[in-house]
Amino acid sequence: MKKFLLFAAVAAAMCSAQAENKLYYNTDYRADPRAVSESGTYAVFSDPDNCTGYVWNIENPSEFKPIIDTEKLGNITFEAYGVNDEGTIVGSVEITTPEHRLYWHPAVFKDGEITYLPCNIDQLGDDGTAMTGNLNYAISISNNGKIIGGYLSSRPGVESTARPSYPCLWELKDNGEWELHLYNHNELPNHQGFWTRTMMSDGTLEGTVLGGILNCGAGSMVPAIVRGSDGNIEFWNTLEQRILPVETKWGTKYWQFDFIDGFCDGWQTDYFFQGGFYGCDARGNFYGYKTRSVVPEDGIIPEDGHIKIEMGACTYNVNTGDSNHIIGESAYLTGTINDVIYLADGKMLINGAKESPLDYFDIKDQAQGITFAGVSYTSKDGRVLAAQHNVFNEARMENDPFPVMIVLDDAPVSGIEDVVADKAAPVIRGLKGAIEVQGAASVAVYDIQGRYMGNGASLAPGLYIVKADDTTAKVIVK
Repeated sequence: MKKFLLFAAVAAAMCSAQAENKLYYNTDYRADPRAVSESGTYAVFSDPDNCTGYVWNIENPSEFKPIIDTEKLGNITFEAYGVNDEGTIVGSVEITTPEHRLYWHPAVFKDGEITYLPCNIDQLGDDGTAMTGNLNYAISISNNGKIIGGYLSSRPGVESTARPSYPCLWELKDNGEWELHLYNHNELPNHQGFWTRTMMSDGTLEGTVLGGILNCGAGSMVPAIVRGSDGNIEFWNTLEQRILPVETKWGTKYWQFDFIDGFCDGWQTDYFFQGGFYGCDARGNFYGYKTRSVVPEDGIIPEDGHIKIEMGACTYNVNTGDSNHIIGESAYLTGTINDVIYLADGKMLINGAKESPLDYFDIKDQAQGITFAGVSYTSKDGRVLAAQHNVFNEARMENDPFPVMIVLDDAPVSGIEDVVADKAAPVIRGLKGAIEVQGAASVAVYDIQGRYMGNGASLAPGLYIVKADDTTAKVIVK
């Protein structure tokens, strides 16, 4: 068995020669990134202040277009939140009732037309003015266009002044009609209910999982998921209420306090649990952040729940139950099937290291003149990224977001690729400072642009293509 060692310098970055990576941005439309379709064909952005949505198409990557043709559909206020590879967009339309009350109605935009999703208004409230709350949204659509995820306000028996949101799915039936699956059987802790933020779906009801935020405690938020198979909200915190004595000028009074994992929620100003899931990948990983209470060193949690809390990024896999919580790390916004994670601080995690996307993908020169704020959504393979750049608004005294799209020449690689075509094929793997090839009679190394690099004696840092006999593999040298 013949063995080749191709020595190269240590590489942490992908490849500085990747000149084909492209960055596109817009300075005309103020909007946040909302979604990228599975293959990266489409992306959508929304301006919540002006209730306007925009769409991007990889076939014309320099253009960000308003979704609604006002000459054809009128002055409809449509916010976009999800899109699939067919260009079907889901979101919500602002509606004014005859009583001059406003609410958001979930809708689908396809082939230039708006279709309003069923909301079963008669079972969402008891006063005839259901859905006047502002929390009714279609958030995501499966790639086959048959499942839409979102959330709706209220349920029978809930007063009109308090309309918590419940997770829901819409299923496209064979007759072309949408059927609502409203999961308002859940007993919510209190306050504003469950907000869907992301969805993993194979295009069936049973194969769909919603991820999002569960409002609870005295104003806290925790990560939660909902499986389409049963519609039950799953979360990992212990909620309870205790009656505690409070000294006032009128003497000792007994008040009810909300507790989360032994912590007295809202005990001091701004002391609340925070968290939620904001993105997911095709392997069942949900990404977000969460708070946890810190048990004192003596292991005894005081009755008043006056203990410390700490926050960090988190992941949860709905298939395996595996979870991770990294204290002090910025929130995880989304990730890809090759374990690349994008953070709320504008950075990315790859190969266990925090990197700047602009530097890592060698597109910093294309971002001259903008303040890049990070990636929020990706295609399934991680090749197409929806991001934003910020412009400071002096009138508002805050940053306004504007659209950014990044299209990579190849999907980012998070680690070593081992390729074995069959039992007799060569084994190719990257090592620290070398590429190892076993079982090959001939070996040739090329850079990412296809240029022949010889036998590897003078390789520059980066990603390489190795051809060993009839087997070809991409390899990162460490």
